[in-house]
Amino acid sequence: MNRLTARLSVAALGAILASCAGHDASLGGVPPVGGTAANAPSAAGLQNALDLERAPIPVAAPAGDVPIAVVLPMRNRAELEAKAAQIGDPSSPQFRHFLTRQYIADTYDPRPADLEAVAAQLRAAGFSTQTGAHAVFAWAPSSSIASFFGTTITGVQYTSRTGEVSTRAVAQTPLRLPQAFAALGAHVVGLDNRAPFETFSQIAGVVPPGRTPDSIAGKYGPYYPPDLRQAYHFPSVAVANGSGVTIAIVIDAQVRATDVAAFSSYALNHRALAMSTVKIAGGGPLDTGEGTLDVEQSGGIAPGASIDVYSIPALSDSYVLEAYDAAYNNSKVLVVNSSFGQCEADFDNSSGISYLNDVDGYFVEGSAVGMTWVAASGDWSAFGCPDGSLNKVGVMWPASDPNVLSVGGTDLETTHAAGNYASAYYGETAYDYAVGGGKYWGSGGGYSGGYARPSWQYGFVSSTGRGVPDLSLHMGCCPGGGAGRSTDASSDYVYLAGKWVELIGTSAASPDIVGLVALRDELQRSGQGDMHAWIYAEAKHAGMFRRAIRGNNGYSTNAGYWDPVLGLGTPVGSAFAGTGYYAGVPGTATNPGR
Repeated sequence: MNRLTARLSVAALGAILASCAGHDASLGGVPPVGGTAANAPSAAGLQNALDLERAPIPVAAPAGDVPIAVVLPMRNRAELEAKAAQIGDPSSPQFRHFLTRQYIADTYDPRPADLEAVAAQLRAAGFSTQTGAHAVFAWAPSSSIASFFGTTITGVQYTSRTGEVSTRAVAQTPLRLPQAFAALGAHVVGLDNRAPFETFSQIAGVVPPGRTPDSIAGKYGPYYPPDLRQAYHFPSVAVANGSGVTIAIVIDAQVRATDVAAFSSYALNHRALAMSTVKIAGGGPLDTGEGTLDVEQSGGIAPGASIDVYSIPALSDSYVLEAYDAAYNNSKVLVVNSSFGQCEADFDNSSGISYLNDVDGYFVEGSAVGMTWVAASGDWSAFGCPDGSLNKVGVMWPASDPNVLSVGGTDLETTHAAGNYASAYYGETAYDYAVGGGKYWGSGGGYSGGYARPSWQYGFVSSTGRGVPDLSLHMGCCPGGGAGRSTDASSDYVYLAGKWVELIGTSAASPDIVGLVALRDELQRSGQGDMHAWIYAEAKHAGMFRRAIRGNNGYSTNAGYWDPVLGLGTPVGSAFAGTGYYAGVPGTATNPGR
């Protein structure tokens, strides 16, 4: 069973959060580069920075309609989880014998009549509604929500670590559910006082007007997807390009088709990637970086795939749940990317744990029908959880969910010769770097405080908690420069809002892995579902992952099969996808593009 309630009580999760240590060498190995006492900020400086960054500011309730979701429990959930585990287990006779969505709807989803009864009562009270597989998604002014649930609604403003400001509606007292809702076991999502999700990328530089973005500038890039295809031995485009596979990108933005077309033409020598936008509640604003990065990186690795952008107005609980519901209900989607997350310990109350279980229900069902869920592990090393004084040890969710393939990051180095487009693999490192304000840039990783170590991590992870990440890929280095690099080195080129920019983060590594999964889907002529048991079994075979990578995110890399910096390592793409044919130098038949 993967349900968080089966693993951890609210009190236990709170105790784990309270006992987390600050950033020091006690987690294993030497102190991270940039984290020595000589250049670390003062304790007072850390306190002030985190107070500004994390302390929510009370504000008026949001104007306009407020989104919520009324979620009903699944039926026979333990049975479905057992079946999904067998479907994902290479040693089981049920391995990849996927179920149908109709069978799941008939056997495990809440009954349609119960969902409609909830929706009808909400509509009668003036809510607008949309019914999903497990929930009724509804919206109404905060005053109507307050009246219906017998509470007071106010607003809380949050500022993320990367500067995004968002406001969410918060119920000031416990909700009073209608008797019919309570009888069905319903609960409400969207009114908790919890920080919203944050994305895991940063702009490292902008290409000046008139300068051609040059992928052969040096041994650390910046890189285009064809450079990564060669470096990581991804399959030859002549063998697999993702044709017939649909990728879903969940993000709070709308990606400009003109940007994607310009990127495709220049960077990939390809017609515009096949991108469509699915607007949820009107969709998000025009993208400022993350959504475009996700589309251009996943499409750059799998240029023949179709990419559906599930555009939501904000990375709030109810909108993320609704986007996952929509992606699951699209039978064409085989792999889903989430380049965002939040500290797992932020869900340290009964409503938070219920929410994680709500979303995990979609992850289980998706895995059972052949979908693969992928998420970035975060950019703040092992210390992803600010807690009022110092950054604390903690992993990010949804990457910590055992049904999600969690992707960490490295700093790639390739061969370099003036005038030569060759980007052969030379090496990688995975050190983190102090970036001020008590924050450390590096591969997110560590051990879950809520999910027990899954069976497929036995023999790999010594902790009793689920280990994060599962695997890694290039994320880039050093916001603001560092380690002897210029500010834009080791980044990825993205065409955004009519100009070339350079981005870094595990939000680049995650969609690259999504593209690789799409290539395997095409070659295997099937979705892969939950890939964990398979990749952990394959990791013991030579040639699947690169392991000799030095690094430290508070924990150290090691010589074993898995560590909390790299996971299993970085994949050798052709072996992962299941072909002996891999991409050569960019600009050739096996690897068209810059």
